[in-house]
Amino acid sequence: MKFVALQIALAAIIFPTVVLGQTPGSENLSVGSVRELNLKGFNYLYVERQVTRATIADVGKTEIPKLFQAIGVAHIQTRGPVIFIFPDHPADPNASFNVEMGVGVVGNVVAPNGYELTQLPEADCQTVLYGGPMTMVGRAFEGLMPEGSDGGATPTSEIRIYMLYYEDVESPNDVALVALVMK
Repeated sequence: MKFVALQIALAAIIFPTVVLGQTPGSENLSVGSVRELNLKGFNYLYVERQVTRATIADVGKTEIPKLFQAIGVAHIQTRGPVIFIFPDHPADPNASFNVEMGVGVVGNVVAPNGYELTQLPEADCQTVLYGGPMTMVGRAFEGLMPEGSDGGATPTSEIRIYMLYYEDVESPNDVALVALVMK
């Protein structure tokens, strides 16, 4: 559990590059094919914070370790990686927006003080598996909902980033599942 908590806390440190880091070059990254997945629902323990692109890293550095400390004290069993959920993400780089930072949990637990527990609903998503430096994870969005979509499901404004593996912000070994929730 300690290794997972450390890995997840480190993932939070790199998050600002998710929204800021659109640097040229693709020699150290890979973006898988777009897959339509039905992601099953689960209990989600999270904290919601209002951030900007400039402040999200500091908020993540503070909130993820606090989340795991609260989980440990309450003896809550987690399931899966840290998930960042963006209910709505503004195009304006200076605008504030809400982000949920949390993790799946086993059972119907009592949320520790300052945290919320919800049943994250089942969701049909367009997903890509991204591998590479987190400074370039924005490239994962390029293949989602391409122009000329078949007219089926339409995207919502919700984006989920499942942090699967993290070494360092510039590591070509980092891995995330990027999911665009559809309706």
